[in-house]
Amino acid sequence: MSENELIEWAGEYQGTSNIHRLRALYSIKKRKFIRGFYKGNRVHGDILYRIYPGTYIVFDYHSWWQRDPPRRLQLVIVDIRKDEAKAVASAKIEFYKSDFLSSFNLPHLLDFYNAVPSYHTYPSLDFDKVYSEEENERLLKFIFRNNERIIREGEEHE
Repeated sequence: MSENELIEWAGEYQGTSNIHRLRALYSIKKRKFIRGFYKGNRVHGDILYRIYPGTYIVFDYHSWWQRDPPRRLQLVIVDIRKDEAKAVASAKIEFYKSDFLSSFNLPHLLDFYNAVPSYHTYPSLDFDKVYSEEENERLLKFIFRNNERIIREGEEHE
């Protein structure tokens, strides 16, 4: 396979009463979220991507009212190839309120959180927003600095 051939990759979304989920791809190179094709209905479905092999960030949000804390956002730097996707680094944030995400000074986090589908709606990511090189660099440093860590709201962290 040549490096110029497209690969298919799938994200996911769900907006029900008790569960909210969104898994989407972010292009490190283009500094923005990648537009995918929605396959499903307003309640649940997949986001299908046709991408070139490379390194991306998977933004993965999941909330469930019975978990404490109920909201979880995981950021995974992943190297995607034709036959495999290998995680390079990941950081996980568990929180109660979105204000906690503001404390990291990473606009990607709040933008992604605000795009999560609510009850029976589609995700609302802004695919045209391009983040600055500085914001992109801060995001990468955050993930590598917190690799394999869980940052919980209410706990002391750096």
